[in-house]
Amino acid sequence: MLEASHFKINKGQRKKRLTYSSYAFFFLSSHFSTFCIPLAIAFFACFIFYFKSTKKEFCPAFRIRQGLI
Repeated sequence: MLEASHFKINKGQRKKRLTYSSYAFFFLSSHFSTFCIPLAIAFFACFIFYFKSTKKEFCPAFRIRQGLI
């Protein structure tokens, strides 16, 4: 009897979790163009800018030329 009630509780929790995840999935899929694409563009722009600004310092040939090594 205890196992049956335990199984029912787990089944209910799993069902609730599935509904929450499906709500989140539908929200993200419906607002994909308004949220994810600009965030991805901004993230990649910041990453490329950061990589270009720091690439010279990490390059060994540049550091040897500057006399840092």
